[in-house]
Amino acid sequence: LSDYETKRSNLYSIERLKDRLVNAQLADPATKHRTRRAVSEIGKRVSMIRGLLRDRKSEVDCAVEAAKAFQDDLNRLSKFCEKTEKAIQLVENATIFTPSGTDLDYVRSQETETDQLARALQTRWNDACSKEPSPDARLKIVSFTVCMPNSPFLLCKKVFWNIENQ
Repeated sequence: LSDYETKRSNLYSIERLKDRLVNAQLADPATKHRTRRAVSEIGKRVSMIRGLLRDRKSEVDCAVEAAKAFQDDLNRLSKFCEKTEKAIQLVENATIFTPSGTDLDYVRSQETETDQLARALQTRWNDACSKEPSPDARLKIVSFTVCMPNSPFLLCKKVFWNIENQ
């Protein structure tokens, strides 16, 4: 996926070469057919990758929106906690005067709403922590490294295998 643009430009050049080969009438029909089939298969793979990228982008966009909403609610709760702490400190540290208590009245009036917000944040946090696995695990793609043990050089290749198509 990281080399998507390079692979797409390579696909276009392969398609141009295929068209030149087919139009040149220099190859036998079986070769032309195999070439067309191979290029078509590459095109299908690129389309599949494009679809996966679109799906993952929408998942990331949804996750970003959820994270922003979570952060906004968390900031709201944090500001309420700071205001509550200041009101309590004002009452505790009052030695010369008696505080009016309006700040504490505000804290009391917002208590149930803030408790609900805190419980909702806790639930959303727990849900996010127990969320589904990574996209590769969800799409049932397994990656492993294959090495040729008897070669004079250590030849290894990273392989990605889609389990669903097997």
